[in-house]
Amino acid sequence: MHIVIADDLTGAAEIAGVGLSRGLKGVVSTTVDPGAGADLWCLATDTRSFARKEAGEKIEASTRELHKLHPDIFYKKIDSALRGNVMLECDVFTKTQGLDRAIIIPANPSLNRIVKDGTYYINDVPLADTNFFRSKKGSSRLLDLINPDFRDRTRVIREISDIDGPGFYIGEVTNHEDLLKWAALADQDVALCGGSDFFDALLEYRGLHLAGNPEEKVPFGERQLLILGSATVDNEFLIKQISDQGFSVSNMPWEIFNNAKFSASDIEQWYEEIKVIYENSKKLVITMSYKDLPFEERPHLKVALGDLIIAMMKHSSVDELFVEGGATSYAILNKMEADELYPVQHLARGVTRMELAKYKPLKMTLKPGSYKWPDSIWPRLKISF
Repeated sequence: MHIVIADDLTGAAEIAGVGLSRGLKGVVSTTVDPGAGADLWCLATDTRSFARKEAGEKIEASTRELHKLHPDIFYKKIDSALRGNVMLECDVFTKTQGLDRAIIIPANPSLNRIVKDGTYYINDVPLADTNFFRSKKGSSRLLDLINPDFRDRTRVIREISDIDGPGFYIGEVTNHEDLLKWAALADQDVALCGGSDFFDALLEYRGLHLAGNPEEKVPFGERQLLILGSATVDNEFLIKQISDQGFSVSNMPWEIFNNAKFSASDIEQWYEEIKVIYENSKKLVITMSYKDLPFEERPHLKVALGDLIIAMMKHSSVDELFVEGGATSYAILNKMEADELYPVQHLARGVTRMELAKYKPLKMTLKPGSYKWPDSIWPRLKISF
């Protein structure tokens, strides 16, 4: 069995999708309890939303328990742009295994995210110059993006031969061949950390071939709910496209958006407002869009979305639930009291469609907030943009 510890739910789902594309039977779980029969087990910890101390404790406890199972590939999935408690978690993941060296490969060349000359690029543009970049650091250099407490123990390297002694090594990657080069470290006493492309390369290094995509075998249901749970420029454009095509869009009411102490009656009123349009259109998009008011600083919003989803699952039929954003999807899953998902389709890198044992025949498709929804999805949903 291969075991992966991810810092959010969409990251765990992304890895499960990668495994599915290479023929692995995977499970995404929010609890440390691997069951029998899975080839790939992915733990979603949500530690990206944790304070440093709590994140470290969670990763240490999870690593200790899962390491006892002697996985073939034991992997720490991190955010590809180094958001969250990346270095702290990699440090704990490494030491808890009794190791003193870690290779960290954040680059995803399949998504045009590369590391070259110590700098992070997206579509050949330095990270700091992209719309994706939200940090105040104002730098695209890898060593500027990591926690300063770890800089003196971290090097950006180009070759395996550059690894010299204990520490953290961030490998440069510009293409698939670079990934396979670093994958050879799977045979050494080095902790393996990185994004989804590096994990895919590790599976390829282990001899697993692409198994094809079973997506045509699982048709999409008609009643679809899409949650835009992250703040991106792309989403503003997507909302306009959806509206222009006449599809139902419901923006979170201001009374909920701006009030961390929203009440159950506020959620009930919102549900009553959207119930009619959802029953008529069978396709609904939920947004949280207020100009110049970022919702990342309003953690209560993901709780409100979870409450709304529960109301819809209880009173309305939902065949397909699409959610973007790791913290948002994790909160929704918690509200649904579901702790395991089973991947059935790898729609695109980072976009995985899954089943929930507790809510059959519902399918839940997850996507990281910084990734785009693949164009291939919309024709299957009979949405024409």
